[in-house]
Amino acid sequence: MRRYLVLAVAVCALAASARASAQETTTPPKTGADATQPQSPVKPPVPPAAPAPPAPRPEVKSVALKDRPSSGAIPTVGLGDRIQLEVSGLSKWQEEQKDGKPLHVFVSGTELKNVTLHSQDTGKDGQPDVVWAELAFDNSDAQNRKAWVQVLGAARDHPDQKLLVTIGPEDGAPFRSDAYIKPDVFNTGFAIFAGALLLGVVAVLVRFGIKSNLLRNANVAGSPHSLAKYQMMVWFLIVLAAYLFVSGVTGVAAATSATALTLIGISGATGLSAITIDKNKQADAAAEKQKLQAEQQALTETLDNAQNGLRAQLTNAVAGTPETLTLAGMIQSKAARLAEVNTLLSNVPPPPTAKPHWYLDLLSDENGVSFHRLQMAVWTLVLVGVFVRSVWKEFAMPDFDATTLGLMGISSGTYLGFKFPEQK
Repeated sequence: MRRYLVLAVAVCALAASARASAQETTTPPKTGADATQPQSPVKPPVPPAAPAPPAPRPEVKSVALKDRPSSGAIPTVGLGDRIQLEVSGLSKWQEEQKDGKPLHVFVSGTELKNVTLHSQDTGKDGQPDVVWAELAFDNSDAQNRKAWVQVLGAARDHPDQKLLVTIGPEDGAPFRSDAYIKPDVFNTGFAIFAGALLLGVVAVLVRFGIKSNLLRNANVAGSPHSLAKYQMMVWFLIVLAAYLFVSGVTGVAAATSATALTLIGISGATGLSAITIDKNKQADAAAEKQKLQAEQQALTETLDNAQNGLRAQLTNAVAGTPETLTLAGMIQSKAARLAEVNTLLSNVPPPPTAKPHWYLDLLSDENGVSFHRLQMAVWTLVLVGVFVRSVWKEFAMPDFDATTLGLMGISSGTYLGFKFPEQK
């Protein structure tokens, strides 16, 4: 027992000696003046200074037409107008931006990337910055055009509704805004001109369509109205109206699509072919009738001439002679041919005449309302509806695919094919 106690005391002495040695090595002894001075406490590290808060995002306060006195009311803005915006905090915010992104105008949440902002006045003494931009439709870039179509569509569908206008960095979130505009989609002056032009063209077509042969088969008085000419007239008016509408709304000359040219070309070729067929048919019928009438007159003269006609010769001939038998045979042959000619003349169709109602002329042939004419008329109306809807929605003339245009061509070709045998 005493042995274990001695061993424990020895272990404790060794541990105390090790701790004393460690303190001597980590804390050097102070000598001289340092030994008499009190030890100062350890200071904690100083945290770095907090960064300055970023400048608040700018805010659009108002909008007005540039270089015009502001009335305080929501401005009515059209394409080509310049708008002036007051933006608080814009200069300070731009000083902190390092990405260099340009600022664009946003209307009703849609970014208009082609509208360039110009600085007019840098805000001082707490005053807002003033910038301006010219609203111009961009028809050269598909993305910009799509954005403008969205803005113009919203303004067209809600002409009395105000649209929020603001600015913001490219492809970024727009700034907060309290500014609104009322877009003027239809330029008043151009709308009056376009409306007057269209009404004038329609009035001329109606006037000459009723009083003249402008829309009739082969330009013959009293002949039926021509379905092919009506189709030409419809596509001419539709394309003209679409061109004026798009040009008036966008402020730039409308681009005529390949579809518009193709539709006008198909209707024009159909009309020209129909006129040619009608003229040839009427010319052939007239020539045939004239030929039969000439033969009828010659046969009548040969048989019934008072001096040397066959019947007069037979009357003066001596009965029972070979001459009488010859004359009798000739008379019988000529009379049979005359009867045949009279039958052919009676079967020559008269020139076609108009029906009581113009729409019956368009849909009817000699057997009444015909399916090939109805097919052409219905398909034309369907394409007109699709064309007009596309122009109204997209502010551009549409491009139909080849299959759709092929259906139009097939219906027109079927109509022309049936015209060869038909006779009203």
